[in-house]
Amino acid sequence: MNLRLDDLGSKVGKIHKIYHELINEKGEKGLKRIKKLNGKSYRIVKRHVEKGAELQATEDMNLVRESMDWIRCLTANLQSEKALSKVSQFYVEAMQKRDEFVAKRINETLKENESGIIFIRENNSIEFPSDIEIFRVHPPVLDDIRRYLRDFYSKS
Repeated sequence: MNLRLDDLGSKVGKIHKIYHELINEKGEKGLKRIKKLNGKSYRIVKRHVEKGAELQATEDMNLVRESMDWIRCLTANLQSEKALSKVSQFYVEAMQKRDEFVAKRINETLKENESGIIFIRENNSIEFPSDIEIFRVHPPVLDDIRRYLRDFYSKS
């Protein structure tokens, strides 16, 4: 993953801003929280912070907690189709609000001619402004799985 980010960095230049899901504090406080959450992304984020990138507060924790609560409800083995449908709808709405908040945060903090990195789940629905160019970086194992599936289905 580091090599892929380094390669991307050589193409887009200096990384100015870093965004990380589940993080609502910037700077050192946010970095400490990332260390508790994910050691791998912590090492990458720390390396870029040491090179001058700024870790930004990315999420609204009220929206994060709401979406997590709806997930807990979905795993509660609901018996009613109506209840399951409602809870699913509330979960989707909460995730959309989270993604909208993240997009707004990035739009407010990432200035013209700056580069940023966001560490976020793959199935997000964030809509970035048209002037932001997106490069997706996935772990090598995910590339291997995609390649396998593509090859498998092309033979079918």
